Amino acid sequence: MNLIREIVYDIDGVLLDMINPLLRFHNDRYGTKLKFEDVTSHSLWRIWGGTPEDDFRKLLEFFETKYASQVFPVNGAVYSVNQLERNLNNGIIVSSRPNEIEKETKESIDTYFPQLSSRVHLTNQFSLNGDSVKKSKICLEHGASVIVEDSIENAKDCAEHGIQVLLMDYPWNQSPDIPGVTRVKDWAEVLAHLF
Repeated sequence: MNLIREIVYDIDGVLLDMINPLLRFHNDRYGTKLKFEDVTSHSLWRIWGGTPEDDFRKLLEFFETKYASQVFPVNGAVYSVNQLERNLNNGIIVSSRPNEIEKETKESIDTYFPQLSSRVHLTNQFSLNGDSVKKSKICLEHGASVIVEDSIENAKDCAEHGIQVLLMDYPWNQSPDIPGVTRVKDWAEVLAHLF
């Protein structure tokens, strides 16, 4: 097993699959026909049109609909986190989600990842209100040696600060190889890298 001081888990695309219910919401509400493979940017306004302000508004709107109850764990996430926490018991969650959905975020984590429910940190990066903080800052404050992430921007930032990044491979995070960033296709590959 690699020496892991602390592992950091992102939420969306890593622990929870929010993109599929979010696309169903957007397609039904706004008449689009977007599919998973169409999402080639973490900035959804670039995919469905509008502005960053529209993204924020639509995200809050999504959490007021039935679609928010369709956000389930990424395949293999519950088992893998259970394995990691049983062996390491040192994980935290660091998400770019805005503070405005903190309650909904904690409810999801309490439901699917209760062992991490008291260790959730939101960076507020996707909010239009208030200050945000970089994930690398929180990771370094907690002595993290590895992060499981899906954002290419956050992956680059963390890798530049000496944090090993396991990047879940998705259409929205394609780029040339980045030093310190290892692409993984699923949670089985995450476990293979960590044990």
